[in-house]
Amino acid sequence: MLWYRNDTTSGGTVSANMADDGTGGDQFANDGIYSATIPGQPLGPSSHSHVQATDTSLASSKFPNDAPARECLVRFGDTFIPGGVPAITGSG
Repeated sequence: MLWYRNDTTSGGTVSANMADDGTGGDQFANDGIYSATIPGQPLGPSSHSHVQATDTSLASSKFPNDAPARECLVRFGDTFIPGGVPAITGSG
C-alpha cells in the first residue's frame, strides 16, 4: 500500500494499492516490482509518501521504517539538477 498526501490538501493521507500484475502502472506482471499510480499533482507542492507492505502471514513493514513521522518527498515541477538528488518526472 502506498500512502501519500500533498501540501495543498487538508484531507490527510490517501492510500493507493500497489500491484505486481502488469496493470495500473505496473509494467510487467510477477517481476517482484510493485507499482501504484496517484492522480496528477499541481506544479510546486510537495507530495509526502511512505510504503507499507504486509505479507500473507500478516507480517508488516514500512519504508521509511518510522513513517509517518518521516516520509519520502517528491516536489512536482522542480528543475532537474545533474549530479544532484534524483528527480521523478512524468505527465499529470
